[in-house]
Amino acid sequence: KAVNKIQQTGYRINRKMFDSVSLMDYLEKVPKLKPKGSSKARHTRNVNSIKSKNRDVSMIMSLAAEYLSEEELFFVMYADFRGRDYYRQEYLSPQGRDLSKAMLEFDKGYKLTNAKAVKWMKINLANLGGQDGLTYAGRVKWVDKNTRAIRTLVNNPKMSSKLLKAADKPWQFLAACFDYVGWLDDKENHKSHLPNGMDGVSGLNQPPIVLL
Repeated sequence: KAVNKIQQTGYRINRKMFDSVSLMDYLEKVPKLKPKGSSKARHTRNVNSIKSKNRDVSMIMSLAAEYLSEEELFFVMYADFRGRDYYRQEYLSPQGRDLSKAMLEFDKGYKLTNAKAVKWMKINLANLGGQDGLTYAGRVKWVDKNTRAIRTLVNNPKMSSKLLKAADKPWQFLAACFDYVGWLDDKENHKSHLPNGMDGVSGLNQPPIVLL
């Protein structure tokens, strides 16, 4: 029942992300020469790792282009012997690489109707930006302090951006930046289609968090 419930969740390609990434040099350059102090074996492993990553990223973009016009996408899941759920699709899925997750958004969006929703939107944005070591209040302040830089990034996405370089998950961070600026520009009507990632909390006495 849990697997079937999750499979009913609809997604779509995040068009803003697709258009932006398509204009960026998203493939990592493969070094031709072995760096000084590095062994031949280590250099070979590094080259192979970069090629593997570039192959995956190219496949993600190719699949995103194929499904760009679809209004709804659904992913097949399965549960392993431990009861853990996984998507069967390779490359483009909600469990894929950073770019894969950033390229997907929920097909249904919701307005941020209260201060708590806005707070968690900012916390999630800061987390993706590599600021998860701050307190929750500190993360909110970090977003407020960097709003101008975030808007600049959204208006002209670049791999060389300081914010992207510092981010733990740069592609998901960029997607969250688009979402945040979209809300800033139209707070009454903006609908967020992005997930708000949270770690599981042990204990049964934790109060529920209502985001919407």
